[in-house]
Amino acid sequence: MSDRLDLVAAGQRPAAILNTRRVNEVLARAAAAGLAGVPGDALGEDGRGRLAAKSTETQVYIARTREAALRLRDLDRAVRNANRPEIPVESHALGAALGYPDCCAWAYPHTAFEQPGEGEDVRWARNFVWRAGPGRVGPWSPWLNFHAARVFGLDFFEHLPCCPWCRATQERNQALVAALYDPEGAAQVRAMMTQSVVLWPDGRFLPFRCTGMEAGILGVAAAGRTQGDVKPHFRDRILDAVPGSSSAADINGLRMGNRGWEARLGNRWRSLRSAGRGEPMVLAFR
Repeated sequence: MSDRLDLVAAGQRPAAILNTRRVNEVLARAAAAGLAGVPGDALGEDGRGRLAAKSTETQVYIARTREAALRLRDLDRAVRNANRPEIPVESHALGAALGYPDCCAWAYPHTAFEQPGEGEDVRWARNFVWRAGPGRVGPWSPWLNFHAARVFGLDFFEHLPCCPWCRATQERNQALVAALYDPEGAAQVRAMMTQSVVLWPDGRFLPFRCTGMEAGILGVAAAGRTQGDVKPHFRDRILDAVPGSSSAADINGLRMGNRGWEARLGNRWRSLRSAGRGEPMVLAFR
């Protein structure tokens, strides 16, 4: 699959930020493709979501000119170092520089629901659920499934949609998949994008396939099984059981009850709230 540098080289993106342990290799690839690459900061986040001093990866900023790559680095640093979410101008400029739809660029990475120590994928999910509004749980279009894109390393989809109905994001991702993959590959990508999850605040998640919604209950199939090859960073987060050690394979439904999300095992409902993990979110796509 194409990574973000390939997408810039092919003209599918104006710029990109790569996280890598092989900085020199990425810089050499950029130069060979006629692009500019500028190394940035070490990766890893502290309790406020800012970059930590010690890390095994480094960010590399890729653009068509060195000036554009340097500007991208400066914008990214400004967003990370400012007191979020009070930075809409810098956030929009960064999203626009990366080629996000304008509606999503204005929303990126603006959120009022950042919690200390929370991973980026959890923070994005919290923001997405908040934007859906009370009681709206999907299922939404798979072309909005940012979580699956991150889990499976689908680099054509990099941003948080501005809302769970963003037409610009859906059309953009469908067009990119049609341009980047043959029909068989496109079908495999779409299958991965339909992966739904129950996601806990610590980043651990229970994958499932949503079969629809009826009477406020999400239909569940293949709980505990992923839809594709998971990136190493996410492999230790996958759960195959629910609180109380019940097998995920027994789940056939999900609903929002009076005390949060509940899973149906047979004809019995069980709370998914965990003393060690907190209250989960559900991201359903179909």
